[in-house]
Amino acid sequence: MKSIKIIKKILLIFALVFIDQVFGQEIPPIKHHKPAISFAGNQNWMITQDQNGIIFTANNKGLLQFGGEEWELNASPNQSIIRSVKVIDNRICVGSYMDFGYWERLSNGELNYTSLAEKLNIDIIDDEQFWNIIEYGERIIFQSLNRLIITDIANKELQFINAENTLLKSFKVDNKIYY
Repeated sequence: MKSIKIIKKILLIFALVFIDQVFGQEIPPIKHHKPAISFAGNQNWMITQDQNGIIFTANNKGLLQFGGEEWELNASPNQSIIRSVKVIDNRICVGSYMDFGYWERLSNGELNYTSLAEKLNIDIIDDEQFWNIIEYGERIIFQSLNRLIITDIANKELQFINAENTLLKSFKVDNKIYY
C-alpha cells in the first residue's frame, strides 16, 4: 500500500514537471524574410518603433512599416528618399529630400502625411535633405546639412539655426542640443 502511494506521488511530480516543461517551452513563431523587399529601395537610413511595436524605416522609396507579418511601403508624397524617421507621441516624423513632416494613423489604419515645410510655409534650400529628428520638449527639431529647424507644431512657431559649416550630426544630451 505504501509503495502504491509512493508511485502515485512520483507520477504526480513527474506529470507536474513534464506539463510545466511542455507549456513553459513555447517557442514564438519565426518567419524568415528575404534580404530584398522587392517593392522597397535598397537602402535604409534610420529605424524607429512605436508604442505598439510597429517598426518604421526611412527607405530610399519611402516609409517602410513592419507590424510583425508583412512589410508595407508608404511612398513619400514628393516621391523622394526618406532620410530620417522618429516616432514622437502618435506621429511618425520623417525628414526627406526637400521636405519634412509627419505621418498619422487614420481610423481605418492607413497613414496620412502632413508636410510641415508646406504647412508652416518654410522655404527649403535647394537640394536640402533632413538627416536627423530630435524631440525637444514640445518642439521637434529637423536637422539638415545646413541648419536646424525647430518647430512647435501646436503653436505654429519656428526657429532656425544656420550652421557656419556642414552640419553632420546633432544630439540631445541632458536636455541640451549639441551640433
